[in-house]
Amino acid sequence: FTNFAQTTSQVSFGAGITVNSVSVASATSLTANISIAQNAATGVRIVRVTTGAEVAELDGGFTVAAGTPV
Repeated sequence: FTNFAQTTSQVSFGAGITVNSVSVASATSLTANISIAQNAATGVRIVRVTTGAEVAELDGGFTVAAGTPV
């Protein structure tokens, strides 16, 4: 169980990924708007959400694949 909170929860996808904004829908649901750098390493990432002292992680929760920048 998580306790996500607007303006408190911080999201991380690792190096080369910038979190532009986070919108919390409920204590267990949020949406992150991200930008991926052209030089971001490809592969599986851990998605980490920190809310105060609480840390929720999803190993393999996001994958950066090679592609054409848009």
